[in-house]
Amino acid sequence: RKEFLEEAKKISPIVKKKPSTVASNEGHLLEINLFDFHFGKMSWHEETGANFDTKIAKELFSTAISEIINKSKGYKIDKILFPIGNDFFNSDYAHPFNTTTNGTPQEEDLRWQRTFREGRELLVESINKLTEIAPVDVIVIPGNHDFEKSFYLGDSLEGWFHNNPNVNINNLASPRKYYQYHNVLLGFTHGNNEKVTTLPIIMAQECSEMWASSKFREFHLGHIHHKKEIKYQSVGENAG
Repeated sequence: RKEFLEEAKKISPIVKKKPSTVASNEGHLLEINLFDFHFGKMSWHEETGANFDTKIAKELFSTAISEIINKSKGYKIDKILFPIGNDFFNSDYAHPFNTTTNGTPQEEDLRWQRTFREGRELLVESINKLTEIAPVDVIVIPGNHDFEKSFYLGDSLEGWFHNNPNVNINNLASPRKYYQYHNVLLGFTHGNNEKVTTLPIIMAQECSEMWASSKFREFHLGHIHHKKEIKYQSVGENAG
């Protein structure tokens, strides 16, 4: 890994830091969270109701980024938060079959090497596009389809943007990541391992300092592919 990063840093494009045009008290954070993208997945309309492959996926992803940018033009954006991973890739392992991290077989469009390369190129292109608006903070959230591949993806992006002060990559090993913007604390996890009702106390324990200095707190999850409402118990006593 060290040798790989050193080599990546040598070819990392050198980019100058862009001056901010937004006052700190007027800025907004733009979060673009396209979770459960499943890049590499292949489906046929006669069987599933819709076609899906890497070509279609790239067009959808780029269109979504552009539409979100257009909808945010009325705000003064001084920072962009771009969570990636979260089942960005459809499969994790290629041998003996294309499977998720836990071994569930998947129908794939391309060879796994090409899927990884094209997925990385798609994200590099998207991040570069976002830096034209504001500095970009990228956080990597491993999913249940791409737990290991997400880390490799973050590692390669870390090397690619090493010389770009407008991009920061958070690829720490923890499956949960936290991000604070002024008095807002955001937590990120894929959502397949934790009980939703335990997330508030997990956040309070894992990032107590940010919890104490924030007023508004949310967890943003992937994994659940349908609408779901969670009702919390407003008061509960536990061991005093």
